[in-house]
Amino acid sequence: MTFHANSPFTNNIASQINIKFNEYKNVTLCMPCQSGKTSVICNLAIKHARKGKSVYIINGVNTVSLKIQMKNDILDAAKEYIETDECLKNTITASDISNRINIIWQQDMKNLNNIKSNSLIIHDESHVAQNKSNVVFKDFYSKHNLNGIFNGDYSELNKRNINILDVSATPYSQIISKYNKDIDTIVFSSGDKGYFGIN
Repeated sequence: MTFHANSPFTNNIASQINIKFNEYKNVTLCMPCQSGKTSVICNLAIKHARKGKSVYIINGVNTVSLKIQMKNDILDAAKEYIETDECLKNTITASDISNRINIIWQQDMKNLNNIKSNSLIIHDESHVAQNKSNVVFKDFYSKHNLNGIFNGDYSELNKRNINILDVSATPYSQIISKYNKDIDTIVFSSGDKGYFGIN
């Protein structure tokens, strides 16, 4: 896979999200299918891990091949990130960076015992958790005392300096719930040149 985790387009989207994080603890990225969401995820995960944050990428899809793909994507992106930064060459390896990033699939969520303070949670394919009866995700956020976010209470995120990024091509419930007061927490993008997704 050819990666664009450190391209100008990807850096621009990641910068928009980081600016939003200065004001909001929970931000949503909405991009079409095949438009570069994974590159943005890798970019943010690597940069936050380099700053010493704990990074958790949560995906609601249970497919083993996708979990392996995400691990490989993070490693490839870390290699690209190091190769394009003269200050990092020969000072850190791609494995050093990728090992700081936790990739958690739905079946693994119950086994995670601690979300550390000073963390970034990236909820990939977040539309999977939009069903109110989705007990796995509700239990996960309750277990880590973060369930206030479902009612717009971000006090625990503020106290523990945790940011959450929801990523989806179809985050309909998030758009609807945020439309009146929190629409500024959503970053919309149609994708970079060269991506041929579904618009």
